[in-house]
Amino acid sequence: MTSAAYTDPRLAAVYDALNPLGTEAQFYARHTGAAPKTVLELGCGTGAFAVRLSELGHQVTGTDPAAAMLGIARH
Repeated sequence: MTSAAYTDPRLAAVYDALNPLGTEAQFYARHTGAAPKTVLELGCGTGAFAVRLSELGHQVTGTDPAAAMLGIARH
């Protein structure tokens, strides 16, 4: 069964506040390198990490099975 945090738009809207990017995001961002890359993020959720990579100059496409999370990511 899928968690309501991923499927309920009201819960998806507060997901990032309750689950901020952690040290793993810093680790992966550091390993993408400085040169711009094309990145496919599988399971992007609300897109918080995709935005971070984009801010670093990478072209990012995110995908996620949870429509509520993708709705947040699109904004």
